[in-house]
Parts: sequence; C-alpha cells; structure tokens
Amino acid sequence: MNKHPKSPREKYLLWGIPFIFAVGAALHYLYELTGRNILAACISPVNESVWEHTKMVCLPTVFWWGRYYKKHSRDLHRGRWMWGTLAALTAAVGSMPAMYYLYTGVLGRHFLAVDISLLALSAAIGQTVGAHVYKCSRGTKKPFCAMAIIAAIFAVMVFFTFHPPRLPLFRDGQTGLYGTERS
Repeated sequence: MNKHPKSPREKYLLWGIPFIFAVGAALHYLYELTGRNILAACISPVNESVWEHTKMVCLPTVFWWGRYYKKHSRDLHRGRWMWGTLAALTAAVGSMPAMYYLYTGVLGRHFLAVDISLLALSAAIGQTVGAHVYKCSRGTKKPFCAMAIIAAIFAVMVFFTFHPPRLPLFRDGQTGLYGTERS
C-alpha cells in the first residue's frame, strides 16, 4: 500500500502524460495540414528527423505546466515551479533522441510502434522529473533564469528548423534532407 498518497498537484502532472502524448501526436501532422505554414514549422515537425520529433513534447509540456501555474500561482513556489517546468522540458526533449538512438543502435533499425511509444515515454520521463524537481528542490529565487532557458530552448528549436546543422540528428531518414528543405 502506498504510504504517501499523491497530492492534487502530482496527480495533475501525471495527467499531463496522456495530454502531452495526444497533443504531440497531433502536432506531428500540423505542418503538412497547414500547407507547410511557417508558424506551424516553428512548433511541429517539418520532416522525419529525430530532432524535429522532439518538438512534439516541447510545446505540450510547457503548455501543461503553464496552464497549472496560471490557475494556481498563489499556491505554488514560483521558482521551484519554473525550474520544474524546465526540468520536465529538458528531460522530455533529451530522452526522446537518447532512447531512439539506444534502441535503434541495439536493434539496427527502427519500428514505428516503438517510435510512437517513445513520445509517451518521453512525456512520462519529463513529467516525472519535473514533478520531482518541484517537490524536492530547494526554493530558488531565480525563476526568470529558468524562464529564459525555456525561451532559449524554443529559440534553438525554431532556428534549427530553418538552419539545421548537417548532422544525423537533423537529417530526415526517409528523404535525406534537412529542416524545411524540399527535394
């Protein structure tokens, strides 16, 4: 039996996992559905590269944490919440390519079902890490630093969509192209 029942805040963060998965899955198609709209390119994958797929957890994670903050800011420690948000974001974004390259390196190829499950698993890792950081970190008085890093992550995501380095992480495995390039 669990001696420590989950708080409403912890339950909310865990409910973020299916939300992030669902919104992330929808984001996968946004760029094509909008006729390759430049604004859609900023928040959704523009090709089948591993890098572009990390966008699928980026916006939904920050939205989920921001939504709760907006509604409950009086009851939260602002600094810990912002650092928790940053931890959730970096854990989710970082775990996706790490797990992809780990499993494809071991198996020698990728499988669509596993690729899809990586989105859910990345969301779960991010939410769990973020909740832990919020719950267990010492109160920091520098929430703007966390917010600035979150903004920088989004800026890098957008920049590399239009100016991707010529590295395997950024290469579309199906077409061999990078970013918004078209054959």
